[in-house]
Amino acid sequence: MRDNEDTPGDDRREQIRDILDDYKIDEFTAEEPRNVTHVQSREYQEYKQAEARQGETNWYIRLVDTLGVYDIDMGEKQTDIDQAAYFLNWDLDTKKIFSAAIITSLFVFLLSVGIFVMDAALGLNIPMVFKVGSMAVPLMFMYYLVQYPVFQARRKVINSSDELILALLYMVIYMRNSPNLEGAVRFAALNTTGTVSDDLKHVLWQLEVGKYTTMEHALVDYAEKWRPYNKDFIQSMELLAEATQEGNAERRENILAESINNLLEGTREKMKRYARELRMPVSATFGIGVLLPVLGMILFPLVASFMGGGDLEIYLSFTYNILLPVVLYIVIYQTLMKRPPTVSTQDVDSELLPKPGWYRTELFSKEISIPAILPAALLFLVVGAWPLLYYFSVITGNAVMPPDVETRTEVTTLSLLRTLMLTFAASASLGLYLYLGNIQRLRKFREIGDIESEFPEALFQLGNTLSRGNPIETGIRKALNNMGQLEITDMFKIMSYNMNEAGMTFEQSIFDSNYGALRHYPSKLIESVMRAITRSSEKGTHIVSKAMMSISTYLKNIYKTEEEIQEQLSETLATMSFLGFILAPVISGVALGLGTIIIKSFYLLELMQEEFDMDVDTDATNGGTVGGAPDGLTEGGMMMSVEGAVPPDVLQLVIGLYLIQLGFLIGMFYVRLTEGENPVIQRVFTGKVLIVTPILYAITTLVLFLVFGGMIAGAMAEGLATG
Repeated sequence: MRDNEDTPGDDRREQIRDILDDYKIDEFTAEEPRNVTHVQSREYQEYKQAEARQGETNWYIRLVDTLGVYDIDMGEKQTDIDQAAYFLNWDLDTKKIFSAAIITSLFVFLLSVGIFVMDAALGLNIPMVFKVGSMAVPLMFMYYLVQYPVFQARRKVINSSDELILALLYMVIYMRNSPNLEGAVRFAALNTTGTVSDDLKHVLWQLEVGKYTTMEHALVDYAEKWRPYNKDFIQSMELLAEATQEGNAERRENILAESINNLLEGTREKMKRYARELRMPVSATFGIGVLLPVLGMILFPLVASFMGGGDLEIYLSFTYNILLPVVLYIVIYQTLMKRPPTVSTQDVDSELLPKPGWYRTELFSKEISIPAILPAALLFLVVGAWPLLYYFSVITGNAVMPPDVETRTEVTTLSLLRTLMLTFAASASLGLYLYLGNIQRLRKFREIGDIESEFPEALFQLGNTLSRGNPIETGIRKALNNMGQLEITDMFKIMSYNMNEAGMTFEQSIFDSNYGALRHYPSKLIESVMRAITRSSEKGTHIVSKAMMSISTYLKNIYKTEEEIQEQLSETLATMSFLGFILAPVISGVALGLGTIIIKSFYLLELMQEEFDMDVDTDATNGGTVGGAPDGLTEGGMMMSVEGAVPPDVLQLVIGLYLIQLGFLIGMFYVRLTEGENPVIQRVFTGKVLIVTPILYAITTLVLFLVFGGMIAGAMAEGLATG
C-alpha cells in the first residue's frame, strides 16, 4: 500500500519513476511528486484527454448551466438523475435540469406556434397533421431533456459491460501471480479500451495525487458508482480486495475464481429473466411493425375512396414513414436499455482489420480495393433508371399521360411495376453498400473470435505439458501434438519456430514487432493474457503452467456463459430473424397487393358506371326506361370515387420506404440483442435484410396483383359484356 506523505528521498523518487514507467509519463519534480501541475509530457496530456472524456462539458451540461435558473426537486426521479450524473462523472447541478427543460420546451413551443402564424399569413396550406404533431414536440422534448442523464448512464452501462468483464478478468489474471491490487488495476487499465479503461486510469490518477491513501478505498468509491446498475460487479471487487489480505495461495486462488464466477453467475441469472421478458416486446414489435401497417394498407384504400381529399397521401406518408417508425424505435430502444451485460471477450485492434466501406478483390491477378459505394450506385442506376426517368419527366411536365379511362387499368399495372423497381433499387443498393463495405471486416473479426474461443483449450494443453517439467521450448512443441486441428496452433507453431530456430526468448517469440506470433492475431485478449503469462514465466515453468491452466479455466467459464446466454435468446432471435427476412416483406407484399387490387377495382367500377351512364342516355334518347340498375351505379349515385383513391405508385412508395425503415430497426434490434453495440455486425445483418426483403416483397406483390387482380378484372369485364 502507499502512504500519503510527500518525502523527496531517493527511494521515494525511484518508486515514483517506476510508477511513471507503467504510465509512460516522463517526470515529476522531486520536490512535489504528487503535484500534477509539474507534469508536462505528451503522455500526461493524453491522460488528461481521457480524464476530460470522463466529465467533459457537453452540450447538455452547457444547456443546464445556461438555462437552469431555478432549483427544482423532482422527487423520486431526482434520485435516479443524481445517480446517473455521478456515474457519468458530470459536473452538473441536477436540480437545475427541470427548469432548463421547461425553458427549452417553451422555446420549442413558440416555434410550433410560429408554424400556425406562418401558415395563416403566407397561405402555406401546411397539413393539419404536421400542425398537431408540432404541438406534441415540446412535451417530448422536455421529457427527453429531463431523462437524458438516465439514458446516457444506461447507454454507458450497456457499452461498458464487455469491458467490465474483461477488466475483472485482467485483474484476476494479474493477481493470480502477484496479489497486488494497485498493480492489477494498472494492468487492467493498460490492456482494456473504452470507458472502463478511462475509469480505471482515473482511479489510479486519483490515488497518485493523494485523493485516496489506498487502492482499496479508491476501488470502493469507483465500485459504488455501479451499485444501481450492477451489484455483482461490486461484490466481485470486494472479493478482489479480500484476496489481497489472504496469505494462503490456495485460498487466494479460490477467492479470485469466485470473483469471476460471481459476476458470470449474476450475468446468467439476469439474462434468464431478460429472455423471459422479451416475449412481450417482440410481440409488440411484430404488432406495431407488421400487423398494424398491414391492416392500415388494406383499409386505407377503402376509407380514401369514400372520403376523398387531396391530403390523403400526406397522412399516409406521415403515419407510415414518421409515426410508426418513431413508435417502433421507442419500443425497441426501451427494450434494449434493459438488456443485461454480456460476456463477449472479443477486443480487436480495429486498425488491423480491413478498412470499412471498401471491398478487396482480384483484378488481372492483382489485388485491389474498391469503394463499396461504386457497385451500390451502379445497381441503383441500372435497376432504377426507368422509374427515375419517368418521375423526372413528371416533375418537368414532360410525362406522357394516359389519354382515356380505358387505359387506367394498364397504368395501374405499370405504375406498380415502376415503383417496385424503384423500391428494389433503393433498398438493394443500400443493402449492397452496407454488406460489401463490412463483410470482409466481419469475416476477419469472426476469424479472430473463433481463434479466441480455441485459446482456452490450447492454453490448457500447453500448461498441462509444462506441468510435467518440460522446458517451455519443448513444451510448446509437444503441446502442438495435442491441439489437433485448432486454428490457433499456427500461433504456437510460430512461437516454437522463433524459439527453436531463430533463437528468440519466449517473450520475443510472441511480441517481436517483425516476427512475433501475435503480429498475425490482432486480439487484445490474447495479447494481454500472453503478456501476463510471460511475466509468470520469469518465476519458472511450474508457475507458468499453473497460470496457464487457471487462466484457461477462467476463459472457459466466460465462453460457457456466453453460449448459455445465446441459447436463452435463441427462440427470440429466431423469431426476429424470421420477422425481418420473411414475414415482414411477405405480409407487406400481401397488404400492398390487396390495396392495389382494391384501387384497381374502383377504376373498373367507375368504368362500369360510365358504360351504364352511356346506356341510360341512349335509352332516354330513344324514349326507353331505366330498369335493373345495379345498386350504387345509378347516375350520380356512385358512392366510391376513384378520384379520391391514393394512386398505386404513391401507395407502394410509402410502404416500400417503410419496409426499408423496418429493415434498419429490426437489424438494430437483432444485433444489439446478440452482440451488443457492434456496428460492423449490425451493418452486415441490415445489408442482408435490405437485399432479401425487396425481392420477396416484389414477388409477393406482383403474384397477388396479377392473379387476383386479373380474376377481378375478368369478372367485371364479363359483367359489362352481359349487362
